Amino acid sequence: MNLFLKYIKKIILSILSIMLLSFAIKMIWINKTSYYFKKKKIKNYCNIDIGIFGHSQTLGGLDEKILNENQTNFIFENYSITGAPLFYNACLIEYSLSKNPKMEVILEIGSNNVDQRGTIKGVFHENSFFHFENFFSYILTQDLHFSFNKKLYDSMKYLFTSTFNFPTYNFTGFQPWESKFEIALNRFKEDSIKTNEKYNSKINMDFEINRLIEVIEANPLNEFLLIRLPEHDLYQKILSNSNRYEEVICRLTNFKNVNFRDFVNYQLKDDDFRDLYHLSNNGAIKFSKYFISNFSNFKE
Repeated sequence: MNLFLKYIKKIILSILSIMLLSFAIKMIWINKTSYYFKKKKIKNYCNIDIGIFGHSQTLGGLDEKILNENQTNFIFENYSITGAPLFYNACLIEYSLSKNPKMEVILEIGSNNVDQRGTIKGVFHENSFFHFENFFSYILTQDLHFSFNKKLYDSMKYLFTSTFNFPTYNFTGFQPWESKFEIALNRFKEDSIKTNEKYNSKINMDFEINRLIEVIEANPLNEFLLIRLPEHDLYQKILSNSNRYEEVICRLTNFKNVNFRDFVNYQLKDDDFRDLYHLSNNGAIKFSKYFISNFSNFKE
């Protein structure tokens, strides 16, 4: 019995030692290097001129390969992550600029980024650790206190599982999607009811915007280009938040280093959309070519 207990004790100590070593290596990587992973390959923030940040709309809407192939002045990278709330993107931008202070920023702010019905639910929702684990490194070094607002079980689970993840998020870059517009069209009424009725009205709508403003104010020499990608007109009817959207953009563009370009009404066919607010691969190719061909104008 004593031998068995000693054996179990050794196993537990070994696991804890591995976790501690992994944690130490990750913290050294995060704080002392400028490297990140993309498709499990190591890349360097310092080699990037313009970073693209956002959630699934830019992930499937701006192809960095097309952007880089059609001009020679800048190197683009797509750091977008599916489901990433604006709060986490602000943290990611802050971290990226700490590694490459000369990087310019393109940030997607879609119609679903400005009120309680959108991606902010990924911060406050009880299942938000789906997103939170992916940002272990950034949150831990910048906003660790944020985790303690969560349930103890979730906090412990997140600390344990994220210990074995990559030191930084393993970015995928552009993701091509086939069009499923007919399915989205058939779900229009259902999605409209779900979006407008089942959300937490107690959420502070400015929580994420204030975090982003902190990052903008702390980096006055970096250019921020805020963009809204094409959205189907039916999606705008679902949200109907144009006044709130304009209010947010007005706050952000008060800063001299912030510009905004709105492509929400960029003309595309129905099959250029994956659904009501994501582009299909065909739509992304069209929009990426248009975007890069006019990029110098968008920056002015």
